[in-house]
Amino acid sequence: SGIRLVAGEPDDLVGGQVVGGGGVDVLFAGTLSMPGDVLAHFDCGMVTSFRDEFEVVGADATLFLDDPWHSRHPVIEVRDGDGGSERIEVEFADPYACELEELVALASGSRPARFGREDAVAQARAIEQLYAAAGS
Repeated sequence: SGIRLVAGEPDDLVGGQVVGGGGVDVLFAGTLSMPGDVLAHFDCGMVTSFRDEFEVVGADATLFLDDPWHSRHPVIEVRDGDGGSERIEVEFADPYACELEELVALASGSRPARFGREDAVAQARAIEQLYAAAGS
């Protein structure tokens, strides 16, 4: 979802996985070809060291988020190509409270969904295609 949020819908993708006992994928990696000659990749696993990072690498700089999903320490680090970096502090917002506020806003009709059905279907499609590419 983070990749799609930044780069759009994939044109092509490749996936690979390791399936452990009980048929559960314990390690998965994917590479996605995105519009505009953008290439994205990710990995996740239950048999690797814990980490939760999101990094966007560009021609001149990199954006690095150490904890993008829970935002316990909401900082965006901008790293330039010369080894310099700048830390941008972001106001903390509890992700679960944000989800609840989103639900209340949608249920009350006070605003439209930020990510609607089309986004949910596109995310499911990308996941389905990754699993198909991994041969599962």
